[in-house]
Amino acid sequence: MEFGLLLKGQLTIIFSLFSVINFIDLPHTFDLYNIIKSSPLLKIGDEKGIFLFLYLINLIAMVLILELLKVSCSTKHCESGQENVYYIQSCTYNNAILLFVNFISLYIYKALCKKTLDMLIFALISSTLFNITFLMGLVSLSGYFYVNFVFCNIFCFLYTYVSNFDILLTWFKHSLSGNRFYNYFK
Repeated sequence: MEFGLLLKGQLTIIFSLFSVINFIDLPHTFDLYNIIKSSPLLKIGDEKGIFLFLYLINLIAMVLILELLKVSCSTKHCESGQENVYYIQSCTYNNAILLFVNFISLYIYKALCKKTLDMLIFALISSTLFNITFLMGLVSLSGYFYVNFVFCNIFCFLYTYVSNFDILLTWFKHSLSGNRFYNYFK
């Protein structure tokens, strides 16, 4: 039993690392950013605006959904559901603060680029999917999304404070490209 959990945890970490590395520099994200920038309804000019727009939409939607779930689980028969909602609500706030601090540090140190924007958006998506899958009871899958969130934040931190981390990550990605196991994740 314990070996199975250990193996599941290790596989989750490996799959998550491969997912984060493959999400960086996808050409489809550039198309999405251009669609958001060129929208006549929105006043968005650069990477900062794109992230803040998506961040605020995500935060407002998650807070609204969690408040509605908290009200609907307020009966005596649904105490475990209410505990899950409180847990996810605190996770949402903690993740939002961590993501915003990471964004601010990237902005202050002028390390905000397409790669870091990809990682911030992937962290935002992973945080949301973690919340949803945990509320649905899919604990293993929610663990995968949380590890994605953590890896994205660690990589953003390293992009901010380690010089030439971009070269190191690119080298790591290219060194894995010859591996058959890694190529299944492309």
